[in-house]
Amino acid sequence: MSLQWFRFYADALNDPKVQRLAGPLFKTWLNLLCLACKGDGVLPAMPDIAFALRIDEPAAAAAIDELRAAGLIDETSHGLMPHNWEKRQYLSDSSAERTRAWRDRKRHGDGECDVTVTPPDQNRYRHRSKQNRPHHNRRRVAATVEEIIDWQMFSLWVTCGWDRNQEMVIEALEARVPEFLKAEVRHYQDELERGNRPTFYQDFVPALTVYRLPLPTPEMKPMLQAAMDDPRWDHVFDYLHRCTENPKLCDPFPNFETFRDTAWAA
Repeated sequence: MSLQWFRFYADALNDPKVQRLAGPLFKTWLNLLCLACKGDGVLPAMPDIAFALRIDEPAAAAAIDELRAAGLIDETSHGLMPHNWEKRQYLSDSSAERTRAWRDRKRHGDGECDVTVTPPDQNRYRHRSKQNRPHHNRRRVAATVEEIIDWQMFSLWVTCGWDRNQEMVIEALEARVPEFLKAEVRHYQDELERGNRPTFYQDFVPALTVYRLPLPTPEMKPMLQAAMDDPRWDHVFDYLHRCTENPKLCDPFPNFETFRDTAWAA
């Protein structure tokens, strides 16, 4: 018997709507995605939602209301559906076809920003960063909201471009944050000596993402929140989604300024 499945995109890691959710509500949202998958994208009646979530109906209704307010659940003519479900869960290729296409891209060195990869383990980075993060990085300060957004965009560009034009990405990293690359090389060497095998998405990506961002203190919370709430992110995620569906949109892979301006205008 084949198992039901749905697409889950790695850009959820950088989606303000998702990352603002409290832990229990994030879990509820994921469970609702699974439930929607069983109903072709449409959530069942509230008693069935409550039963599936193992909570009572008032609690289920309250969770749905919170997720609707967050823009993650939509009221449609078919019923309650996860936001953009039909767009993101399009019916097209088979898993065998996707696997063949992925192997062909790897064989010909034509990588892409693949949103099906597992999101990085942030806890793992926090654990090792206490030992390996350079001193100046422990006192991260971003002067403006624009600088926070610019750094987050740069991190996205590096992640998407690592397999597509690594030479350009490394050159940009060396120009912008040369000390970061040196620290990462030391970390990888230390991990290998300990018998561990660090990976790009579990180590490098989260390290780069938090690098140069202000520490999440109460004083910095309004600035960080403003950066997460910036309306340009909706354009960015739509652009990344289109690039994932049609990699030729990013062919050849653009430099950072072009990537940023194109994504913001999407």
